[in-house]
Amino acid sequence: MGVDLAVVTGGAGGLGRFITQRLAERRLCVVIADTDHAAATQLVTELQHRGHGAVFVDTDAADAEAVERLMTQAADLGTLRVLVNNAGGWLPGPQYPEGREWRRSVDLNLVMPMLAAQLAVPMMINSGGSIVNVSSSGGMGSRAYSSPEYGAAKAGLIRFTSCVANWADDHRIRVNCVV
Repeated sequence: MGVDLAVVTGGAGGLGRFITQRLAERRLCVVIADTDHAAATQLVTELQHRGHGAVFVDTDAADAEAVERLMTQAADLGTLRVLVNNAGGWLPGPQYPEGREWRRSVDLNLVMPMLAAQLAVPMMINSGGSIVNVSSSGGMGSRAYSSPEYGAAKAGLIRFTSCVANWADDHRIRVNCVV
């Protein structure tokens, strides 16, 4: 278990792809947790051709069982040093209160990042590891917002991050939020 790992949810595209590439360049074996098989497979191949460690774990970041499987697989691969809770976003279709999928949005943008962080603690304790939560400006302020469930979840992620700031002292795990 001499491999140092970084897990990136939503790691195959957009900002997640950029984060994944930068972590690989820093000699971490990256675990790309995503549902986009084609993009993730292409990124794994690209990173491996550059001499970096990378694996793809098919993960619906809005599903607790999938997040639990992801973290179990990561534990089997090496030592978790970095967790980036990047997966998130608006869901297509009508937003709250007309939309019926608002619970999935809250799970994706708040509940599952909290679960992943909770599962990461025993894997990272006293290791000097780092958890990064990716939020949104939609979670800040007091004005009306077009997707209330998304805004509330991202606000919750910001607050969750500040609530566990003591993990740095208690467990030597830094927890930060990028907005």
